[in-house]
Amino acid sequence: MSHILILKTASNAEIIERMSRSIIDILSSQGHTYDEIMVPTAKELPISLNMYSETLNYEATICIGCI
Repeated sequence: MSHILILKTASNAEIIERMSRSIIDILSSQGHTYDEIMVPTAKELPISLNMYSETLNYEATICIGCI
């Protein structure tokens, strides 16, 4: 199966954690593996996405953020 990166923000932690749990449940039920990385705010998501896409091997990236 696929190895997936989950980038999520630390702001609005309760909402982000609920969304993250749902995504992880779906990924796990389908046999995918994942890494979770937390960034401070949604502003850092594009920067982190660019950095991790160049250095690590993931088949997909899921970004979760709230403003």
